[in-house]
This record gives sequence, C-alpha cells and structure tokens, in this order.
Amino acid sequence: MKCKYRFIKFIRSRKQNPKTWIYLVRTNDIQSALLGTVKYFARWRQYGFFPEAGTVYEKTCLSDIKEFCIELNERQRLRNGRSKF
Repeated sequence: MKCKYRFIKFIRSRKQNPKTWIYLVRTNDIQSALLGTVKYFARWRQYGFFPEAGTVYEKTCLSDIKEFCIELNERQRLRNGRSKF
C-alpha cells in the first residue's frame, strides 16, 4: 500500500467489526482537517469513501482515495479467499 500521498493521509482509526477497519481521511497539512472516512460497506461488499459535508475534492485527491479503496478491497478479497470476479 502506498505510504505517502501528496495532499491527504489515511489513518487507521478503529475496528468497524471483527474483520474490517475504519480509516480517517485527513489533509496532509498542519490543520489535518477531516475530509471523510473509508469504511466497509456491506451491501456492496467493498470499502467505500464517505465524505464529510461541505468538502470539495480535485482529481489528485480523488485518485488517491480511489487507489486506497482498491487496495483495501483487494486485501479483503484475499483475506476472505474470494477471487476478483
């Protein structure tokens, strides 16, 4: 998993349940403002991004969030022994 992103950071916060975690998405500056959370969405059987109200994103941040979710979803599939399709 990529360790350093240019504008944002992901912080593992707490367990959502015994198998999944909640990650805080924060700005990478001094204020470290909360942008949202990444957590497992059971109905879709994958991690998703849940933005905070009033936040705005540009393409680099959205791409980083997408990449992070893809990596978490791949790990979850491997952990559960499911193939990609």
